[in-house]
Amino acid sequence: MFTKAKALPLSKKVEDEARGLRILGRFKEKIKLLEENPRYPSLRTKLLQPHHRGIWQIYITRRYRAHFITRMIDRQTAEVEFIFIGDPHK
Repeated sequence: MFTKAKALPLSKKVEDEARGLRILGRFKEKIKLLEENPRYPSLRTKLLQPHHRGIWQIYITRRYRAHFITRMIDRQTAEVEFIFIGDPHK
């Protein structure tokens, strides 16, 4: 697992979805936490199944999650691109 993260700017689609769910502020706070410490306990960072797809998940709220993909910049640092935010159970 990567030990540092650098988030890319949010896509318009992801940002609009977070705004529509009224969690954009909380989402941006969680992004900062991810950049500082990807293993921060409240993020509950995990690699989703199947692992070979390389899609990760963090908790935003009890109900909402954000999914992202990574590209390693160096041995420790990953570039993070968010691809989904919402209720993963729908």
